[in-house]
Amino acid sequence: MDYGTLAVNGTDVRLRLWSNIAGQTLFGSESWKLPAGQYRILSLETFQRDSKGIWSLTASGYPSSMSSFVIGPDKTTTLQVGGAIRIRTSATRSKTGGDYLISYQYVGQGGELYGPSLYRNGQRQPAPGIRILDEKGKVLATDRLKYG
Repeated sequence: MDYGTLAVNGTDVRLRLWSNIAGQTLFGSESWKLPAGQYRILSLETFQRDSKGIWSLTASGYPSSMSSFVIGPDKTTTLQVGGAIRIRTSATRSKTGGDYLISYQYVGQGGELYGPSLYRNGQRQPAPGIRILDEKGKVLATDRLKYG
């Protein structure tokens, strides 16, 4: 049997994969020697540690380049996951006129989507806060988003 290497970019992960050989569950931030073949991500959770504890996010979607990938014989395949997480927001005006629905997603460096919940030390954290600014940077309103 031929083997290749799967690497993540230094982010701690819990990664469940399915391949034409078998399922795999991987933990950590290193690289793993795996049978060469086609793989599909079943689930991905990323972890980052700081002075406040361990933060975690569970992925809810993957770009096509990541959802299915090949580990070639004697080759290294690197998944760009986690890293500097950013928040992507969108605003949609309600059909009745005056209100807006503001939604968000956490996005990892590989384009994978997380959330909506962020956890610290196993506890769900409050939804993010928002500030609405005018074109000069003056704060017009502040609020906290709500889950659901």
